Amino acid sequence: MSIRQKGFTLIELLVVIAIIAILAAILFPVFAQAREKARQTQCMNNLKQSATGVLMYVQDYEEYFPMAIYEPAPRPGGGSCVMTVLDAIYPYIKNMDITKCPSEPNALYLNAAFAQFFGGSTSCYLPQTISYMYNYDVIRAGRTRLGSGSISRGTVALSEVPFVAETTMIFDADIALSRTSACEVIMRRVPVNDNSSFPIPVRARHNEFVQANYVDGHAKAVKARKHNVACNYLYPGLASNPVFTNRQDLWCVAQGPYTRFCGMAPNSGDPFLSCRPYLEGIASEDQYGKCYTTVRP
Repeated sequence: MSIRQKGFTLIELLVVIAIIAILAAILFPVFAQAREKARQTQCMNNLKQSATGVLMYVQDYEEYFPMAIYEPAPRPGGGSCVMTVLDAIYPYIKNMDITKCPSEPNALYLNAAFAQFFGGSTSCYLPQTISYMYNYDVIRAGRTRLGSGSISRGTVALSEVPFVAETTMIFDADIALSRTSACEVIMRRVPVNDNSSFPIPVRARHNEFVQANYVDGHAKAVKARKHNVACNYLYPGLASNPVFTNRQDLWCVAQGPYTRFCGMAPNSGDPFLSCRPYLEGIASEDQYGKCYTTVRP
């Protein structure tokens, strides 16, 4: 006598498949967030190391910050190169992998941009791509073939930074070549037209957070939000000509002193304060609370 075996019906199989699909839909975003959290942790470690390198440089150079960029500089082994702050701290960190955020390791083709601007000259130590830019109000630009930069006012001393735990040094950001008229006011560093040639808009690549390090040596994530108006600018996102490509989205800093320029009333309706896309400037304080200003008016 044979025993008849009962199999799954089509309906039962479809129910099982539907349950698996629902579980996958629930779990995959969780796994993706966990992976991004791990990348964010590595990015934070990178910024902590670069902060340590900058502060070691500051201690060795009479408590003055390094320059963001100058050229031509003597290249190790002969020739000339472009010296950036990350090149300047290389003797202290001995590891250029910390210039790459694992969430976007090829964010900026900075050497390709240097080669275009400086007759083929590239940075002294940097890899072909990096992920971070700098607070140009603390780490000021030096002389290059493009001009004198901000060095005419001198490098910045540690004593000029009153709130060291709230003033940034290096962070997730682009370097922009230009900006459209639609975002002219938004992309100013200060309320008046400062004719900034190379804005440094932040990139919130970690689940709407920007990673940054600070003058006291710590690093933390800063909340950001998408600007609700299209704002086009060019950034060095390609390996060869044309090096600069278009970026349409802009992130606004959503917390901390960099949301407001000192002396401007919060919620004033001024379009300049509707979106602050930078972590640049010196953290300070006025009658309204924490804010940012320039190191030297």
